[in-house]
Amino acid sequence: MLEAAARSPAAAERFVRRDGPRPEINLEPALVTHLLRREYPTNVRDLVRVLREAISASRDDTLRLTPALEAAPPEPAPAPVEADTSEVARMRAELERHHWHVTNAAAALGVTRYVLTRAIKKHGLRDAH
Repeated sequence: MLEAAARSPAAAERFVRRDGPRPEINLEPALVTHLLRREYPTNVRDLVRVLREAISASRDDTLRLTPALEAAPPEPAPAPVEADTSEVARMRAELERHHWHVTNAAAALGVTRYVLTRAIKKHGLRDAH
């Protein structure tokens, strides 16, 4: 919304209430419910697209759920990317070889500690001891 406000101060004036301690955006509850039920496969871009559509279609000072948004089926969630089992097995083997010292195992795998830590969480790898 801040990006839209920067592009169009008139839209910001129209949809943002500034009578309290913090600015509030006038959103119809049905729009909020619709936004929460949707999937956003490309994260912010999809959300921004939906909000821009609501901004352009709303005729008063409240962002409303438009018939086009209401009729649009929710975006399907992206299919989870399944790791190659040999890749997961290799991570586990290096972790065990290095006694679950993540920094050393990551170096042996040629990745950063951060990447390995995320992979451990993603694949539910745990020390068997």
